[in-house]
Amino acid sequence: MKLIFCPWDRSEARRNYMGNQVGKTRATACRNPRYTSREMKLAAFLSLLIVLVASAAAQSSNRLCPTIEVTGPSKVTNPGDTMTFAVALHPSPADVKYMWKVSRGVIESGQGTHSIVVRTIQADGGQQIVATVAFEGLPLGCKAVDSESGPVAEPPPNCIFMDEYSNEKLSKADQRDHLDVFFSELSNVPEHAGMFILRTAPQENKDSTSKRINFILNHAKYRRFNKNRLVFAIESYEYSSTIPVRIPPGGDSPCKDCKLVYGRDLK
Repeated sequence: MKLIFCPWDRSEARRNYMGNQVGKTRATACRNPRYTSREMKLAAFLSLLIVLVASAAAQSSNRLCPTIEVTGPSKVTNPGDTMTFAVALHPSPADVKYMWKVSRGVIESGQGTHSIVVRTIQADGGQQIVATVAFEGLPLGCKAVDSESGPVAEPPPNCIFMDEYSNEKLSKADQRDHLDVFFSELSNVPEHAGMFILRTAPQENKDSTSKRINFILNHAKYRRFNKNRLVFAIESYEYSSTIPVRIPPGGDSPCKDCKLVYGRDLK
């Protein structure tokens, strides 16, 4: 490609057919370029050098961008528990700021640092929590946002409260009727466990020697119901009552602070 440089616009005299000057006309081409061939080659070389330097500078800038690694929890998190997300930059530039956002749950600690702790809630069960981190202070053109996700386990099945009756107000015969209904329900769903939440008044025994436990076990034996399926949850309370509960597979005890006594451990 031939380069032609016109250092300025030239004007020429306009003459008539007799050769007399009648005005001036603007030059439309450079018939007498100012620059020599050597100078034009030098200009072309400098232009190419500028392109190469700019390209090298861009590549050098890309090499300054760190690699980003965001990690989440290594296992499934139960609803209500916490999960941790962290980010690592290789190499790690100085004065980088971290800004986190989560799709669900609450950032409990670590905002503004390379690692956060996220608190889940029961409503997060069966969902994915996505943590997104944005960076400030990276070189221009570098990736500035990344994310990772963590799964939350399905919530445990709900327990089924069948009944509640007062031991102080019911006769032994009426209490047996309540037990018969509960044993019948459990017989229809053999995969469920049966729990008796025993709300005990201050004067009652709060262990396996409880009279109510012995009363229930004796009636289960009379009805030939398997005592290994029964669990007793003893809870200190202001009055005495019995709450039969069906617990499906995977279900938790509805009485977190109760003392548990298992029928399989009793004679």
